[in-house]
Amino acid sequence: MAILKKNSDTAADGGWIQDEVGYQRTSCRTIISNLLKSLMKKRRFLCLRQKDGYQSGNTVLVEVAGDRLAIDKPVDWPGSSAPVTLVFRDDHMLINHCTVKVAAVTADTIYTNFPATVYQLQRRSHYRVDVPRASRASMTVRGESVPGFYLHDISANGILVSRRREELLAAGEEVSNITLTIPPDDPPRGNPAAQDTVIFVSKGEVTRTFASSKTRLCYAGIKLFVDSREEEALLRYVRRRELELLRR
Repeated sequence: MAILKKNSDTAADGGWIQDEVGYQRTSCRTIISNLLKSLMKKRRFLCLRQKDGYQSGNTVLVEVAGDRLAIDKPVDWPGSSAPVTLVFRDDHMLINHCTVKVAAVTADTIYTNFPATVYQLQRRSHYRVDVPRASRASMTVRGESVPGFYLHDISANGILVSRRREELLAAGEEVSNITLTIPPDDPPRGNPAAQDTVIFVSKGEVTRTFASSKTRLCYAGIKLFVDSREEEALLRYVRRRELELLRR
């Protein structure tokens, strides 16, 4: 989600840091606040755990304000003042957890401090992110260079593109010389002079096609066959883009 840095206790960009045990962690208050506010607004469930073995059923976050959280008190809450671990899935269905201290308990609410750090179980290897609306792709199809594909999302091994011309691509068809041109975040945020990101992949294969009557576009999912350099360029962009989306 994210820019990863190994063997470091701080992230210069205020993002995520890779742990050795399969997690990423962040202490960036903005990222943590956005995660929790999204959890609250979308009424996604979380559960509470304590070291003595207690685990609640599903409950919800009802307030993220200043330095405290308010959680709907589970019916079986044991009344313990021991630290509580909150476990939840974020917008991308990745598992997150953080530990907080219980500050006060009322008849229906548990109040805690704001978490200092959130840990996230690292994503599946080919996680996709949406790209800015003006993103485009070009590629060689049946020996002909074809520009002007709309680029919708990207992962370390695949892309989703579309065009207004139907039946240009067919499932199982090989394509080559794939160039992805991705503008800065749309609308530009904080750096109006930022340059486009351009990523080149030597070859791929169309895995599926479908048409949308709503958008009047013909879509194609393309699996990318990448070498180590191409994969690193794709991963670098995916991590940076996810961080941009989280900071909104």
